[in-house]
Amino acid sequence: MFIYSDQKEPFTAGGFNPYAADGVKHYIIHLKNYLYLQFVKNHKDTSRLDKQQALKELGIANRKCDFWFTISKSQQRLPELRKAELTELAIWNKDGHKLTIPKR
Repeated sequence: MFIYSDQKEPFTAGGFNPYAADGVKHYIIHLKNYLYLQFVKNHKDTSRLDKQQALKELGIANRKCDFWFTISKSQQRLPELRKAELTELAIWNKDGHKLTIPKR
C-alpha cells in the first residue's frame, strides 16, 4: 500500500462535517497523492507489482478528489482550487513528468 488501503473499512465520520472543513486544502492533499500514484504507475523503473498497486489506489484518490471538489464547489472556492491544481501540476511538469488531472 502506497497511500490508500483498498480494504472496505466502514466509514465513521464521528460528527465530522466536511462542509465546515477547508475543501481546497483537503482536495490538494488528495490531488498530490493522485499525482504521485500516477507518477509511480507511469515510471519506467516501477515494478509490475507497484504499478498494479498504484493503479488500484488511483481510483481511490480520484474518488476522494471528486468528493473534496464537490465540497469546494459548495463553498464557492473553485477559482482558488483551480489555481492550486495548476500549481501542483506545474511542479511535476517542471521536472519533465507529463501528468494529467481528470476533468471535474
